[in-house]
Amino acid sequence: MRGHSAPIQRFIASLGKKVFCTSDFERGLRLLPRDHALRHTHVSLNQILRRYIVIDVDYEGGALAYEEVGLEPTIILTNPVNAHAHLLYELQSPVGFSEQARYGPQAFFLALQRGMTAAMGGDLSYVGLVVKNPLSHHWRMTCCDVRYSLTDLADYCDPISPYEAEVNDCNVGGRNTDLFDHVRLWAYKAVKGYGNFSDWEIEVRNTCEMHNDCFDTPLPYSEIKSTAKSIAKWTWRHRHNIGKQKNRGAAGIDPALPLIDKQVMGADYTNKQRKRQTEQKIHYAVAELRRQDKKIGATAIANVAGLSRKTVYNHRHIWKH
Repeated sequence: MRGHSAPIQRFIASLGKKVFCTSDFERGLRLLPRDHALRHTHVSLNQILRRYIVIDVDYEGGALAYEEVGLEPTIILTNPVNAHAHLLYELQSPVGFSEQARYGPQAFFLALQRGMTAAMGGDLSYVGLVVKNPLSHHWRMTCCDVRYSLTDLADYCDPISPYEAEVNDCNVGGRNTDLFDHVRLWAYKAVKGYGNFSDWEIEVRNTCEMHNDCFDTPLPYSEIKSTAKSIAKWTWRHRHNIGKQKNRGAAGIDPALPLIDKQVMGADYTNKQRKRQTEQKIHYAVAELRRQDKKIGATAIANVAGLSRKTVYNHRHIWKH
């Protein structure tokens, strides 16, 4: 580790002996010895002893997001192509997340991570497992040899507890998740009773609409149609194999793997699924706006798709020509 600054030396030392890594998320993550993993663009942080709170800022100028709270990160890693950034705050003492570790520090860590993310306009869905690798030449790096205690960080932002986050997110995200989970579990068995996709897709959409009527504040029709289409396509494509697979969950993760390995692989799967669903919503919104002969822009797409304007703009390669 000679030749590296003190913050980078500590970053390297904080990683496990084997590290999940990738230089292409389409190909997934690989578990390699630390020295080999550090040749890739992204690496996984130690999740048993968490030494860093990471803020994922996916908008232009993200490297300066910390100025909103006046709290300088230990490491800033910026994508020179789009100016998005990862801001890493190193803790003076790591927080244990093993099964034997105390719950109080864990809850405080997670609440601070969410509070800091919200204060800086970061991505609240980012789970902090995989980060930009400070040793990769793909990123611009800035370091400040500073470490914080959890109480230090709490002076600069309002922690958001997991319970508060659940309440705040349930307005849309909770209903979407509930709808998706309810209908997909029904669909796994029901699909085997249909002879053609057209009838099946209509039935899935009707089931989604009926479940949506149970919510105090129903989801917009665009959300219903997008969710129904996703469930109908997947279950129809896999209708002959449903129930025959080895039980490894939707992500295909071997239950015999260590907990930390399953967490990293699960996060990778979830990120891919979230990206796919977001793209589907945008494609549908664009088609709907064209059908109505309306102007296609970030705000209009966001309103139809039920997404934030920032998310739509980050996917402008889909709709902006």
